Amino acid sequence: MDLGDGAVEILLELAAPGSAFRIDFEHPDLELGVEQNADGLAILYEASSDRTSPRYLARGARAKSLRIFLDRGSIEVFADDGRWTGTKRLRTFAPVRAGRISAGIENLTAAATWQLRL
Repeated sequence: MDLGDGAVEILLELAAPGSAFRIDFEHPDLELGVEQNADGLAILYEASSDRTSPRYLARGARAKSLRIFLDRGSIEVFADDGRWTGTKRLRTFAPVRAGRISAGIENLTAAATWQLRL
């Protein structure tokens, strides 16, 4: 999905709490995504540097509804009306260009995006 200028809200509804999925975002400077699996809900972040990035994981989270907010410089994830949340500042202010469900598309019951005005 094209994310325009990179400032967007993404809504994902899953078939059941804890359903596995992964969404990868196209960013010019880093690897970025959100994933839910048996471990929990995670913001996936890997910057090209000598240091290994920490794992941003809400261990044991079993979300059914997610809102992901992207803008220049940050990603925020709110699951099940705030029961689980996560925020990560990004290393650069370059916009995220696109997103792709790379795993678990069969577990999605609804998905929507809205362009945000900054």
